Amino acid sequence: MMEWLLIVLVLLLLLGGLGAVKFVEARRSLKPEEARKAAHVYVGCVTLFLPLWFDERWPVIVIGVFALSLMVFVRYVSQLKKSVGSILHAVQRDSFGELYFPVAVVLLFVLSHEQPVFYVIPLLILTFADASAALVGVAYGKHNMASGEEDRKSIEGGVTFLLIAFLCTLLPLLIASNIDPLNMILIALIISVLVTIVESVAYKGSDNLLIPLLTYAFLITHFNEPLQWLLAQLLVVVAIALFLYIWNKKSIMSRLGVMNALVSSYLIVLLGGWDWYVAPLLFFIFYPFLPRLTAEEKQRILDYHIVANYTLAGLIWLFVGVLVEAKAIFFIGFLAAFTIYCGIAAYIRFHIYRHFTQSKSIAYALLKAVLLCFVPGAFAYQGALSIAGSVLIVLAVLAGVALVSNSAVKQHNVRNFAITFLLSGLTIAIHELFF
Repeated sequence: MMEWLLIVLVLLLLLGGLGAVKFVEARRSLKPEEARKAAHVYVGCVTLFLPLWFDERWPVIVIGVFALSLMVFVRYVSQLKKSVGSILHAVQRDSFGELYFPVAVVLLFVLSHEQPVFYVIPLLILTFADASAALVGVAYGKHNMASGEEDRKSIEGGVTFLLIAFLCTLLPLLIASNIDPLNMILIALIISVLVTIVESVAYKGSDNLLIPLLTYAFLITHFNEPLQWLLAQLLVVVAIALFLYIWNKKSIMSRLGVMNALVSSYLIVLLGGWDWYVAPLLFFIFYPFLPRLTAEEKQRILDYHIVANYTLAGLIWLFVGVLVEAKAIFFIGFLAAFTIYCGIAAYIRFHIYRHFTQSKSIAYALLKAVLLCFVPGAFAYQGALSIAGSVLIVLAVLAGVALVSNSAVKQHNVRNFAITFLLSGLTIAIHELFF
């Protein structure tokens, strides 16, 4: 009974706070971004106290389901969107951040139930670093990192995010942990740099989900690592930053596209290991080769939306494997995802830009994906990949390329991602059920 009373009180706190922000917005003529971030900070502050109010997981799940349902209604019911939802939807960009936020809170609470500091740090970063960066970027941002159709991301906002994220990580560690202070500083540095890059390349508010989960994943897997290991990770981060600067001048990727590729690379090495990174590395290395880029392709910028579609399916399976502590099961999906996308990308390049026939393009794409992505990735993997798993991956690549070849629009990023994700997931399911 007490839990239900607390659930009602929390929901009233959340709804009352949003109502107060709406009232202040009308009276003080707040800008849309200011009102949106005021609501963001208020909700974040309320959810920070959930570990103090609830001992069990189910009440927070109930609150999350209610909040998510309400946000869906506000988004898709036009009258609600124009009235109450104006706080969230008046900004001139399409964002699903308000839907990701309650999902992130529930997942964090469920996963970090007995380690409150691992719940608080990701939420502090999401609440204060994100809001501060957005407000500074809108008010003072003059140096844009984005290009083309990418969401505007200012260097000024990025620096603000970095500094606030560092403090949001370091202060709770100083208060609630007993590890060496130098280790705390290194953990705070690594996390702040990592989440700043993630925030820069996140798409349509997905940072509200990615930042807390990635912060939690780093903390839960590397919190007790020795000083030497943390220094090595910091050097990797610095090397990534330097490579960003150099490669950006030579790559056909946009600046944020390069950042997306490199942060994805770092996360794969961090959470999976170097053996997991072979297939993604070869995918990026051989993308402009076999065949070589045509003059038409060199004029096409690979922005971070495209790069995200290349990497997202594989990263999802890696994160799931880490979170459920069953990486060996999900490696087959990870390798399948990158091999399938390698095949799809190769087919598009052979068929559209080199004007090969459909059958010839399928054959060459399958050969490139299997020989340059799957085979090295499978041999490098330190675990055992069964013959059945290998056959399933090759069949998934063939199915993915065939589906794209029979569609009217070949370069449809969302559709190609969906094909990759579903086929790689199906590969995991069939392998676990029948082999």
